[in-house]
Amino acid sequence: MNKWLLILSFFLYGIHSYAQGITQTLRGTVIDKESGQPLEGVVVAVLRDSTLIGNNITDQSGEYRIEHVPITRVNIIFSYIGYKKAYIPNVLINSAKEMILNIEMESAIETTQEVVITAGRKGETINEMAVLSARAFSVEETEWLATTQAYRVPMIVVTTL
Repeated sequence: MNKWLLILSFFLYGIHSYAQGITQTLRGTVIDKESGQPLEGVVVAVLRDSTLIGNNITDQSGEYRIEHVPITRVNIIFSYIGYKKAYIPNVLINSAKEMILNIEMESAIETTQEVVITAGRKGETINEMAVLSARAFSVEETEWLATTQAYRVPMIVVTTL
């Protein structure tokens, strides 16, 4: 009796282990919707619920390949800078053959407000004869120097009048 129970338990354990190990490959190509050109560097993520199962990045020809995806329903997200995210929910990965998923991504153009960049120098030198960098200090900077930094610089004596 114990011998048959032991054999049965090993058999059931083997079936259970085999069932958990079935996976499949997800692959495809990502292209620009308008130009039809392949997109390099697109992040492809496979999620089950909110758990990341696998991810990859497209190559120069826009192709990606994610191996060892479990046989189940998954959500797939395609993300690329300058493009709208593509979200494909409830994709059924089955054991019959590789899942081939080709995607066209649409560019996302964002308009922003005007940006103005101005150049200027803080603390222009007053003494043109200065050999090294020289600039004027404001009252706030001298107070800060006197109270916090003077002890760090040798040969500076701080006196108050």
